[in-house]
Amino acid sequence: MRPEIRLTIERGRQLPLPVQLDVEARFDTFFAGRNASVVATVKAPPAPGVWLSGRAGSGRSHLLQALVAERDPGSAMYLPLECAFPASVLDDLPPDMVVCLDNIEQVLENAAWERALMVLYERLLIGSGRLVIAASDAVRQTDIALPDLRSRFQALVGLRLEFLDDQAQGEALRLRARFRGLELPEETLRYLMSRLPRDPTSLYAWLARLDDASLSEQRKLTVPFVSEVMRRETQS
Repeated sequence: MRPEIRLTIERGRQLPLPVQLDVEARFDTFFAGRNASVVATVKAPPAPGVWLSGRAGSGRSHLLQALVAERDPGSAMYLPLECAFPASVLDDLPPDMVVCLDNIEQVLENAAWERALMVLYERLLIGSGRLVIAASDAVRQTDIALPDLRSRFQALVGLRLEFLDDQAQGEALRLRARFRGLELPEETLRYLMSRLPRDPTSLYAWLARLDDASLSEQRKLTVPFVSEVMRRETQS
């Protein structure tokens, strides 16, 4: 289990956050395809920040975590807002920080959270920080109670991730396999893509299972072995 992330903030105190970054969420494990310009912008977010939208499985969380993972410790933070953090988690964050907020819809129309987001936005704007937000929809399609907060979010650079087609998802799976040190032959890739759900979350979860089985049994990812593992997994 990875250690709990601790973010040192102003006033000499530490804010413990029970957030663990996905070790595989890096820019070099993200198959950009037609999203190359989006990835480049997230990697170096302009002021005042970025609003990144896209359907589930498009890679929003991956990119936010990659941005935090590749910056100096303490200079960026990642908060998945479905984890029900209190709005006070944003209090006193340094004004030069990159703050990545995932699934922003989870806290919008909550008065305490919207006020805290207003304060955070102004602090980062004055102090050269950046706000990087991930959401399902663009700002104009997202319910925001405070008009002033909506206007500030509309000043963020709006980006949208395109969902990968089948061929690109196959390339993404091959890239993730290389990251794990796995050889994924073409015939095995075709076999997997013809039998697994066509979404990155399912594909990567199965790749992890196959990696574990390959390691424990010291076998390569041939079609017969993969078929055997998939049969065992679905029957268990």
